[in-house]
Amino acid sequence: MTTEFLDRNLALEAVRITEAAALSSSLHMGRGDEKAADQAAVNAMREFLNNLSISGTIIIGEGERDKAPMLYIGEKVGLGGPKVDIALDLSSVDTHIQIRDTRVKKFLFETELFP
Repeated sequence: MTTEFLDRNLALEAVRITEAAALSSSLHMGRGDEKAADQAAVNAMREFLNNLSISGTIIIGEGERDKAPMLYIGEKVGLGGPKVDIALDLSSVDTHIQIRDTRVKKFLFETELFP
């Protein structure tokens, strides 16, 4: 398998992961349970990632493993295969509340220091 073919396949899988997370969390829209929506998205991403033929490591994630729904830094994903480092784009926060988005990016994720 060529590198170009592998890159193209992984790019398509990334789109599918995003789609699965969005569809799973959309089932909670309008119900006032933000944590459930986040958990649904994380579960979908983790399940999808764990079924890919990769040996993946989350290198930029949402923190250390605790009770919050997240893919954590250092988490291993995939069924085995090419080694892949996975970085979640924390600067893409969009809660539809501008001031919250700004504060989350600046104070929680420190995206100015770690773009």
